[in-house]
Amino acid sequence: MKLVLLFFFLCLVATLSAKPPRDEQWKNYLKRHGKKHGENKMRRRKWEKNIQFIEKHNDDADKGVHTYKIVDNHLADLVCLGSNLT
Repeated sequence: MKLVLLFFFLCLVATLSAKPPRDEQWKNYLKRHGKKHGENKMRRRKWEKNIQFIEKHNDDADKGVHTYKIVDNHLADLVCLGSNLT
């Protein structure tokens, strides 16, 4: 039982340390691009959808589906990438 709990704890730690939480990513994005609208929920939602799109695209690129990777820029909180995002 202790071994199972240790395994799940280590998995949790690995998951949490793999990528910073979205809140921290959002703050870094705002700071990196000199933006001041941290409480704007609409822009945050657009940015989150774009980050999800970017992560999926880059995961697919790692699998050979795409020949390039993409990153966010100063417009990531203004428009949504991909046709299935609104």
